[in-house]
Amino acid sequence: MRFAFPVVAILLLLSVGLLFVSFEQKPEEYLRVDFLDVGQGDAVLVTSPSGIQMLVDAGRDTSVLRSLGGVMDFSDRKIDVIVATHPDADHIGGFPDVLERYDVDMVLGVNAHSDTDIFESFTESMKNEGAVLVEAQRGQVIDLGAGVFVQVLFPYVGTTITGNDASVILKIIYKESEVLLTGDAGKGVEEHLVLREGSMLESDVLKIGHHGSKTSTSNIFLEVVAPVISIISAGENNRYKHPNAEVLETIAGAGVPHLGTYEEGTVTLFSDGKNIWRR
Repeated sequence: MRFAFPVVAILLLLSVGLLFVSFEQKPEEYLRVDFLDVGQGDAVLVTSPSGIQMLVDAGRDTSVLRSLGGVMDFSDRKIDVIVATHPDADHIGGFPDVLERYDVDMVLGVNAHSDTDIFESFTESMKNEGAVLVEAQRGQVIDLGAGVFVQVLFPYVGTTITGNDASVILKIIYKESEVLLTGDAGKGVEEHLVLREGSMLESDVLKIGHHGSKTSTSNIFLEVVAPVISIISAGENNRYKHPNAEVLETIAGAGVPHLGTYEEGTVTLFSDGKNIWRR
């Protein structure tokens, strides 16, 4: 469904009401999704045709700044919204540097705490930036303008799951094109989503969960999502040996090609709302 607004906004459909955050339009031609090369970690930059940008996770360290510099204009010092899928260091470790370098209006994340220096640094950097913190819940819809919407599929309201299974799961929708980002959610969450969401999970692009660990990417989940292509974000020769060989066999057995940042570096996909292609 498409909506027209006189002012580009991020719209969060919350149980308590509607929250609008307005941004300046910078029209582009296509939806662009950059799966950034940040070593052993996750970081995905979503840029809508309106120019609104969302950064989902930021890797472990300053590598995210180098990767962002490779896909953003040098003069661009603003990222409209960032999403911290969960408090693990390889997902939030780079956010303090991002928040120091870029102006950020809003942070979306799970209601979770971690007793680590990295998490404390992340929390402090949010306070210093003055970014609005919104707790992620299923049912929220983020409007990135120009017909691009991001649905929060997980966690559910009242969820008390911690660790990887508390990961924020997002679906990016641009007309007929769909991209599913699953954080580090495991097979249990995947299978629960299959039962609850069913065909809503179907997407053209799937970011494979947990860097290709064997804890994620069940056969039934892959079957229901039915992606045309999958992306694995992992570091080259990482000590966890991600992606797991069994996961690669599962992906191949489903007839789904994959691209890995550990081999390709940053992977950039474009969509015109119907077709998706790699630069």
